[in-house]
Amino acid sequence: MKHLLYSFLVLISFIFVSNTASAKGIPIPVFYGDGPKFVTTQQLPDSVTIEGKHVNFGVGFNQFSVFWVPMWNWGTTEYVLTTNDEKLAYTLDEDDLVYLKEEYNIDTDKTPSIPFWHKTGGKIIWGAVLSFIVWGVLPGKKNKDKENEQA
Repeated sequence: MKHLLYSFLVLISFIFVSNTASAKGIPIPVFYGDGPKFVTTQQLPDSVTIEGKHVNFGVGFNQFSVFWVPMWNWGTTEYVLTTNDEKLAYTLDEDDLVYLKEEYNIDTDKTPSIPFWHKTGGKIIWGAVLSFIVWGVLPGKKNKDKENEQA
């Protein structure tokens, strides 16, 4: 039981390591991420490009994630045009939103909203993980029954 708790503490300590790591040019996976996140909400035709890159309509927001599972979001949520890999985005002004609404029938009247997985899904996963950890650490009924049988 103590080993599980120590393992969990070591795992959590990995979260606070540097966000950029590499060894002789080989990238090492990073366990957490924080900063801007861009998510495609509607595909645009292949002819829509900016600086030679195809873009799609989406939302941009700031997010903190651990092991690629989102934990929380902060800041403002805004409409953006994002590249296919969702690593680069271009902000939109009111004229751009009006053009997208007329040309591609995209509903830009409502406020931008974060998709379910990025808004709530990660919290469900992390809640389940923490519940299993607490359940594994707390002494259960089986341990009490064994103690009573031995006495």
